[in-house]
Amino acid sequence: MLDGSVKKAALYVPAALTLLLSLPALGGDGAKTLTLQGAIKMAKERNEEVFIAKEQMKQAKIARIKAWAALLPALTVEGTYTHANAEIDVNTRIIQKQDSFAGNAAASLTFFKGSSIPALLQAYDLASAGKEDAKWTINDFCFEVARAYYAVLAGENLVKAAERSLATAKEHLQAVKVQIEAEEALLIDETRAKMAIVTAQGDLINAKNAKDNAEDYLAFLINIDPPLALVPPPAVGIPDKSDKELAKEALAKRPDLASSKLKVEAAKKGAKGTWMDFLPSFALTGTFKASDTTGWSGDPYTWNIVVSLEWALWDGGYLLASGLEQESMLDQAQLEEKELIRQIKLQVKQARRDVANAEANLATASEQLNLAKLSWDMVLSRYNAGLATSLELTDADSTLRQSEIQVVAQQLNSSLAVLEFLRVIGRDPVGKDIAEP
Repeated sequence: MLDGSVKKAALYVPAALTLLLSLPALGGDGAKTLTLQGAIKMAKERNEEVFIAKEQMKQAKIARIKAWAALLPALTVEGTYTHANAEIDVNTRIIQKQDSFAGNAAASLTFFKGSSIPALLQAYDLASAGKEDAKWTINDFCFEVARAYYAVLAGENLVKAAERSLATAKEHLQAVKVQIEAEEALLIDETRAKMAIVTAQGDLINAKNAKDNAEDYLAFLINIDPPLALVPPPAVGIPDKSDKELAKEALAKRPDLASSKLKVEAAKKGAKGTWMDFLPSFALTGTFKASDTTGWSGDPYTWNIVVSLEWALWDGGYLLASGLEQESMLDQAQLEEKELIRQIKLQVKQARRDVANAEANLATASEQLNLAKLSWDMVLSRYNAGLATSLELTDADSTLRQSEIQVVAQQLNSSLAVLEFLRVIGRDPVGKDIAEP
């Protein structure tokens, strides 16, 4: 997993800002142009977290081979060389050679063991669950990339807002100087205007640092070096469906639920296999031996076939305890599946509500920004006419600056709310079905 301190430092912007889709992305000289889909594709091809998920899926598949080992025959071959202290022969038959060679071959097959078939079927269920887990993990990682992508775009727009605030502060200072020359303003008004410029310059530095942190984090996720030039992605529409329909879609598509269901099936087979271990097991073993010492028989080759039965009538209670443990694990898996289903239904309802709330907040912030711009223009005109004070103009500057920042923040919140909605209904960050890992 990604280090928490890296995320916290790099995602300074997403905690408070939003994407302003109407503004173009910033990109310095040599910046690599990226789309959202391109960034996700690059991250899936380069990031270690994706590779780890795929290795875990591979390990689950390998477990199937191990399960087959209990059902397939085993073959062993052994060769020996023996040097004895003396050679022994009786009536021309060599009983012991001083230097002798021998070879053994043995084949065995357990043709009935109670837990073998359930264990094999369980391994297949767990391998399928591992694939679904990998699909969900990789998709979650893609959403992390998308959130970082939107954060960079929001950071760029925050920088633009800070630049506009600095330009406004400078315009304020120029208006004050005109009033001072006309002896209609005091030197304290000029000092206040200069302080506003210093504040705006500090805000611009902070905005650039926050944008750079977000860009560094995105570059880390996709494993390339900044700078990056990002293309604002098109808006993703929210399906016009009821909560019940959306929940049904999520229950059908989400890989984490598919994995949970497969783990329940695997737990059922695990419990059945443990109880079947109380049955006897049967095995067939054949051996063949070749030696250059013929012994009493005079034949250098010997072979035998053995059919064996093994039945653990009582093992101190280990099998009984194992059976009860597997039953408990099955109950746990079923409860986890049931809980996840309830969580998904709740998540869908809340995610849809969060999208609507974010859109409403964005509309409010946009209206407040329009009013703040209008107010600033009016106060500046009144100030130039000598009808408003410097304090009123300073307040109008501050309100306009905060309104611009709030719009950036609410647009990011809106974009992140849509991303979370897509995630909980079982889609990828661009609104499509989740791809196979």
